[in-house]
Amino acid sequence: MLGTTIVADFFREKGWQVVVSIPSSVNELVQAVSQEWFDVVGLSISMEQQLSTLAELISQFKCSSLNPRVAVLLGGPIFALRELRAIDFGADDICVNAKHAVGLAVSLLTND
Repeated sequence: MLGTTIVADFFREKGWQVVVSIPSSVNELVQAVSQEWFDVVGLSISMEQQLSTLAELISQFKCSSLNPRVAVLLGGPIFALRELRAIDFGADDICVNAKHAVGLAVSLLTND
């Protein structure tokens, strides 16, 4: 939770509106993405077990989002431990830290 809060603060400092959600289920998370316009959805992944369903979750985001071009950024401890590629999960990129996340989000939106 601390990492997510820090990333959210970095985005807010740059003028972004941020929603932090810690849902009790995947369905709640997908529902949240489907009910509000998001330019970027960020996911913090902590455990290797979360990787097995990550591609399906991202696919659900992209299918249910009000924004047909929603970008998905990944971050979290697992990406420091393992060399993984965003494209393998259907995501747009992987962030290594909070400052990096903001820069990636801006570049994804300006490259549209």
